[in-house]
Amino acid sequence: MPFPRAAGLRTSTYTEALKKPIFLLLLLLSMATAVTHAADADSAVKYQQAVSEKQTSRRILAFEEFISANPGDPLRADAMELLVWNYKQIGNQQKASSWAQKLVDAAPDNPVGLAVLADSARYHEGSTLDQNMANSLSLAKHGLRQIDYLKPPEGISAREFSEMQSATRAWLNGAAGFSYVHLRDYVTARGYLRKAATLQPENPQYVYELALADLTGKQPESQEGFVYLAKAVNLTQGTPAGAQIAQFAANRYREAGGNDKAWDQYLVSTAVPGRSVVTASSAAAPSTAPTVVASNQPSGRPDSQLPQSSKPAATTATQPRNAQQSSREPRINTHISEEQIQASLTPPPLPPTQIAPKPLAHPGAPISIGILLQAAINNKENRRAVTYALSDLVRHLGENDEAFILSFSHDLVFEQDLTSNYDLLRDAVDAVKPASGAALLDAVGFASGHLNRIARKNNNRILLVISDGRDANSKNSPYEVTGAIDSSGVKIDCIGFGIGESESKSRLQALASRTGGQAVFVFDSAAFRAAARDLARNMGIDFPQ
Repeated sequence: MPFPRAAGLRTSTYTEALKKPIFLLLLLLSMATAVTHAADADSAVKYQQAVSEKQTSRRILAFEEFISANPGDPLRADAMELLVWNYKQIGNQQKASSWAQKLVDAAPDNPVGLAVLADSARYHEGSTLDQNMANSLSLAKHGLRQIDYLKPPEGISAREFSEMQSATRAWLNGAAGFSYVHLRDYVTARGYLRKAATLQPENPQYVYELALADLTGKQPESQEGFVYLAKAVNLTQGTPAGAQIAQFAANRYREAGGNDKAWDQYLVSTAVPGRSVVTASSAAAPSTAPTVVASNQPSGRPDSQLPQSSKPAATTATQPRNAQQSSREPRINTHISEEQIQASLTPPPLPPTQIAPKPLAHPGAPISIGILLQAAINNKENRRAVTYALSDLVRHLGENDEAFILSFSHDLVFEQDLTSNYDLLRDAVDAVKPASGAALLDAVGFASGHLNRIARKNNNRILLVISDGRDANSKNSPYEVTGAIDSSGVKIDCIGFGIGESESKSRLQALASRTGGQAVFVFDSAAFRAAARDLARNMGIDFPQ
């Protein structure tokens, strides 16, 4: 038996010899893993430190250092996205564009990168203007297809992400709008520019370009156009372009048959808080249309950041500001007064040659209905009654009817865009979460315009507003809102919920009566269903008690 014993001994010796290198290998792998984890943890700390920087310039430097030191880090794309965002915040378009290109190279569908590139594509040197605008439109449309999938970069606050998301939507819609103006497709341009101007109401580029699109081409929308033209005058006051825009705007209104007194009403109603109002009577002689959109950035801003169609014309001298003012003291608007809200019943008149469109009823036609719900109403006490009633309403829509669900607080939230799919509408109603804030006028102005733009042709367009009548957070003036409502041709019905003060009640009554709609008022959730059913029956929609 010596042979087997010797073989067993050799096997045992061989196994023992292997144990030591295997143990050393495992030890080295464990150490390498620990080092990797430590490096990952260190990079995550560096990233969070960059996110936490309060000073924008330091935050930018911290992100650039992080990106340089961590080329393969999973947070690198988030860091580049925030870098693009912060460079835009400080107005450094060149750096923002440079990093946006790197971001899109790494993440081709990133909406923030696409938005910045769409904005800067219009000024690309070495290409024709037609090529630049075509490229800008392509990038903008790509970004708009992806914007709903935008996720918050790691570590940023919900508030900052909301601001980023809103600004990105504005940049994409603005770029598309400018491109369609270049193509002289003014009707299409209006839709994009309205969204941009709604998201950034103090951006003079979007406001002025929308005014020109409204007043140009087929089917002009004069009420909205003159409102935004007046707002552009106020926003650009005191800039190199401001005097030219003021002259052009007053002249355009006169040419349409208006007078200076009526134009002054537009200027006062759209005044920027804290700034003086330069009225038509104080404007200089009429001029040709200025190809200028001034920025509210410092005057040293490069021309290349302005739209190609809106670069400042050369001037030989700048008059002292006092020389441009009227001999009388300009009026100062320091806040949006309650008088302006009440004035929504009597907005400035259109010139005699213009007529504001009114809601047209098509008996027996299908219905396109927008449901605009104040988020604060859908609270714990009311949620069951409100959700069940609205769910039943959309369940009983006709075969060719359609609806959208939009909630509002401080901001607007599309729960579901226009569709005939009951399941989607029911889920959207259920998804509305309670939130404080009441930007009622902004919400109604946007929702009525949106319903008009996307509803099926020849459908009856009805906006159902469910609100307590308060308007605490709107950025647009009542004149701008009534202009949007008049232009939309949408009928507005209102359900006032728990209203105790006459001012809020009057506001909803004014919105409804202006468009031929109805306003009903309830004080508890039990009465809500009956009110919703009665209004629905008037629309041709019936659902059980």
